[in-house]
Amino acid sequence: GGIFLVDTRTDTIIGHRDSAITGSKLSQVEGGMYAYADGQIAAGAEGLSIYDNTYVLIERVPGSDWTAVAYVSRSEVLQELMNLTLTMLAVALAAVAALVVLVVLQIRRIIGRPVKELSQAATRIAEGELDQSIRYQSRDELGALASDFNRVTVRLRDYVSYIDEI
Repeated sequence: GGIFLVDTRTDTIIGHRDSAITGSKLSQVEGGMYAYADGQIAAGAEGLSIYDNTYVLIERVPGSDWTAVAYVSRSEVLQELMNLTLTMLAVALAAVAALVVLVVLQIRRIIGRPVKELSQAATRIAEGELDQSIRYQSRDELGALASDFNRVTVRLRDYVSYIDEI
């Protein structure tokens, strides 16, 4: 993209980043975009328009006979938008990945520890250690399971005691 300044009274380009074009008549500069800008200026058109996939903005400079012409290719504009979109997508994916990791860690903490304690106690009881009890207490399903497990252990101890008395 770029910008150039035209003296509309003399049809002369008075400012351009390419010094070879500065001082030339706008109507004599080769290139479709320059011919398009010349036609728009001659017609008195101002504002944003599109010429051959290039955004062209023509504005008169107040208090003078000058007109500023700014231009940028559509691909240049869209490339910046694409870069921004990709950056935002990468940040969103990183945030989702971090959230998934946090959720997995929380689930392991909430469910994994009580289940592991129940499993260890069940293994020890199966090996004959009936003095086991589970210390996990909560109002959820795992808490109910731990409570029921403790009651089963007490009943097993009572049965073993009863059998030993017989």
